[in-house]
Amino acid sequence: MLDLFEKLVSSSRIKFGEIRWEERKSLSVVIEDGKIESVNSVVQSGISMRLLKKGGWSLASLTNGNKGSIEKLWRNLE
Repeated sequence: MLDLFEKLVSSSRIKFGEIRWEERKSLSVVIEDGKIESVNSVVQSGISMRLLKKGGWSLASLTNGNKGSIEKLWRNLE
């Protein structure tokens, strides 16, 4: 993911940019009468961007995005 961010920043003419990527993993196990009834694993991720350009600030966020959707979001903010 870092390679994508470096590509976006290097090809842009923004004054300041901030990108935050967050990922959360959780695991739940249900036990009844000493027996495992269910196991569930979830991965959630999201990204937020803040760009300062000549006209002011642009802000956006995205959940569970892939590289293509992240690049499209960045281009829309520029």
